[in-house]
Amino acid sequence: GDFGAAIRRSGGDSFNQLQTSTAKGLRAVWGRSASEVYAAGVSGTILRLRGGSFTAVEGSPPHVYRDIWGPADHPEFLYLVGWDGVILQLHGGPNFGQGATFTFFNCATERRLEGVWGRQLPPPPDGGVDAAIDAAVDAAVDAAVDAAPRDGAIGPDLAIDFGPPPPPIEIWAVGVSGTVLKGP
Repeated sequence: GDFGAAIRRSGGDSFNQLQTSTAKGLRAVWGRSASEVYAAGVSGTILRLRGGSFTAVEGSPPHVYRDIWGPADHPEFLYLVGWDGVILQLHGGPNFGQGATFTFFNCATERRLEGVWGRQLPPPPDGGVDAAIDAAVDAAVDAAVDAAPRDGAIGPDLAIDFGPPPPPIEIWAVGVSGTVLKGP
């Protein structure tokens, strides 16, 4: 809520206020479990609950976020929506404790988005995303070998880490004036 307020129901009719690391307004909360909860809000605020208190996910773009969701089987990904048609994907290590990368999706609206939900799709058949990734890795290795000095020394072992691909998902976002979006 306002001024970084966060309240958790602890059973029955009992509610406890949690300490957050911000005085900025929080507008969304979502969690995969009681130990993995995220909150987001104004001025690019994205927090994660860890050890009973919230800490900031560093480097978030300064937007107003209104909702947050993540696929159940891929804890390294989160999706946020907000004002001005913002749809943002976060990708990071365990609970984003070591930072995150932020990717904006092209959006068909500049209207304020208020909610996001998604679902994981079945894996693609052979020749789908995995084949495209394999082809990209093969092309990168071939290019590196072609660019190597011709004295017979290729240099240290070549290591390419593209990170895990995003899971195949379908995202739904809703907003003001009857806006409904489906993607990517």
